[in-house]
Amino acid sequence: MRKRASSVSSPEPAAIYNGPVAVERVQRSRERNREHARKTRMRKKEQLKGLQLKIKSLKDESMFLRAALQDCATAACLLNINKLVGKENGGSLEEEDSVNSEGLSEKSFRSSSNSAHPLPVTPPAGFELSASLADVLVTTAATVIPDDDLDDLTCEYGMRKRKRIVSLSGECDFDEEDHELAYGNGSAAKNKSLNLALEKLAAEMKRPNINWKNGTYLCPVSRMEKPLSEDELEKLRKERNRMHAKMTRDRKKLFVASIEEAITRLESDNEKMRQALGRNAEVSAYSQEQERLFNQMRGDSYEHDEDRYSIGGDSDRDDENEELGTFGTFPSAVSTASPVSSSPSLSSSPSFLTTWSKVLDSSSRL
Repeated sequence: MRKRASSVSSPEPAAIYNGPVAVERVQRSRERNREHARKTRMRKKEQLKGLQLKIKSLKDESMFLRAALQDCATAACLLNINKLVGKENGGSLEEEDSVNSEGLSEKSFRSSSNSAHPLPVTPPAGFELSASLADVLVTTAATVIPDDDLDDLTCEYGMRKRKRIVSLSGECDFDEEDHELAYGNGSAAKNKSLNLALEKLAAEMKRPNINWKNGTYLCPVSRMEKPLSEDELEKLRKERNRMHAKMTRDRKKLFVASIEEAITRLESDNEKMRQALGRNAEVSAYSQEQERLFNQMRGDSYEHDEDRYSIGGDSDRDDENEELGTFGTFPSAVSTASPVSSSPSLSSSPSFLTTWSKVLDSSSRL
C-alpha cells in the first residue's frame, strides 16, 4: 500500500487563544458586540419615543371625543325633556311633526330625497340616545388615565419620580410604581412573580453586611469586620452590578408593558366613543333636516300670507280711496303698523291665525 503524506501539524489550542491573532480576534468581537448593543439601545429608545407619542395623541383624541360625547348627551337629554313636556301638553313631537309635514309641499320632500345625500324625514332608530351616551361616558370614565400617570408614562425613562418602599428585609431600591403595576389590574398583574424576584434581587443587592469602600465584611453573628481579598471583592462587585443591570432591564420591560397596556385601553375607549358619536350623527342629520323643512314651511307660509295681505290691502285701499277721494295717508299707516293688528281683513281671517299659531308653537318647541 501506498503511504499517505504526513499532514502539517496544527498548532495547539493554547497557541490560538494566546497568540496575537487571538487578541485581535477578541478585540474585533468586543467591538462588534459594543456596536450591536449601541444600535439595540438606540432602536429601543426610538421605539419607546414612538409609543409615548402615540399615547399622547390618543389621550388628546380621547379628550376631544369625550367633550363631543358630553355635548351630544346633553343635547339628547334636553331633547327628551322637550318630548316629555310635549306629551304633558296633550301631544307628542311625532304627531306635531306629522301635522307640520302635511302642510308642506311635496317638492320639499322630493328635493331632500333627490339630493346627493338624502336625509331621513322620520326619526331614525335609537332617537333617544341620552341613556346610551351616558353609559358610554361612564364605562370609558373608569379607564381614564390621570394626568400625573400620563406624565410619568410620557417622560423620558429614568426621569420619573421614584419612591422607595420598605420590604420585609428592609429598605430596597424598588420602584413603588412597579409594585403597583405588579399587583394592579390588567395584564401587568401577570408579572407578579417577576416583581417579587425584583424585590428579592434589590434586597440582595443592597448587601448591608458589606462595606464596598473599605472592602470589609460584617459578620452578622459576631458583629466583627473581616477584610475581603481583592478577588472576593471584585467577584461580589460584579455580581452586584449584574443583578442591578438585570433589575433595570426588568423595570424597563414593565415600563414599556404599562405604556402598551395604556395604548390598548385608550384605543378601545376611543373606538367606543366614535361608534356612539356615529349613532348620534343620524339624530343630528334628522334634526338638521327637520329644521330645514320647518324653515321652508315658515317661509312658504310667510309668502302666502304676504300675498293675501297685499291683495286684501289693495282692496281696502280702493274702498277707502273711493270714500275719501285721496291717496297717501293709508299706505303709510299700513307700512308702519303690524299686519295682524292693523288690517281688518287679516285680523278676521281664521286661516292666517291658525297658521301663525302653528308657526309660533313649532318655533317655541324647537
